[in-house]
Amino acid sequence: MVVIDEIGPMEYKSDEFVKAVGEVLNSDKPLLAVVHRRMIDKFRPLGKTHVLSVENRNREFGIILDEIMRELRG
Repeated sequence: MVVIDEIGPMEYKSDEFVKAVGEVLNSDKPLLAVVHRRMIDKFRPLGKTHVLSVENRNREFGIILDEIMRELRG
């Protein structure tokens, strides 16, 4: 599994970062990424998204963790 924190406008100014993200997206490895709200439309078609808030972050953490565990078990 690859974890990226965060994919945002500033990070996307780096050609090396963009290349690394592309390599991850083209790999078979599961990806968990924090995507800046200004970039979400670019990445939404590539997988499942969770919008976090102070009110839902604990509940969403459990949901995301369950999804990760299912993915890792194959």
